[in-house]
Amino acid sequence: MDSDLKKACNSCLELKLLSDFSKQSSSKDGRKYRCKDCDKRYFDNYYAEKRPKVLEGVLSWQKNNKIKVSEHKKKYRDKKNLENNV
Repeated sequence: MDSDLKKACNSCLELKLLSDFSKQSSSKDGRKYRCKDCDKRYFDNYYAEKRPKVLEGVLSWQKNNKIKVSEHKKKYRDKKNLENNV
């Protein structure tokens, strides 16, 4: 059903399939207003411009959530070990 429906991207103004837009429950049609390609370009530019501030936030969160970080790293290592042993 969604495969036939189209929507215009507010950034590049191209008419694209709904599957080219990420989901967003707060919008009327349930999709973001930027297509996935434009959304990626936007966040790549955002990160490039604000990299120090983003990293500062990440490091601050990691410092304040050491248990969560160590649990996540352990799960990652265990998953990698399982993949390597198979």
